[in-house]
Amino acid sequence: MSTNCQNQPSKLRDTAGVYITALASLLIAIAKRVAVYRERSVSRQFLATMSDKTLDDIGLSRWDAMQESSKPFWKS
Repeated sequence: MSTNCQNQPSKLRDTAGVYITALASLLIAIAKRVAVYRERSVSRQFLATMSDKTLDDIGLSRWDAMQESSKPFWKS
């Protein structure tokens, strides 16, 4: 019986470690996703402010720029 009691803290630590690792991975994935969303939003806002000449230089029309800049941040 004493061996079971001695193993319990170890099992709890192992289980807690698994959950902490999973939670950390989830938080990292969320942070990366938020960073992508932020980058899209900033890029699209910038695209909307570009002049027709600049858009022409990068091969886009005003219509293309407006289409892209009107997309919500979660759509690629």
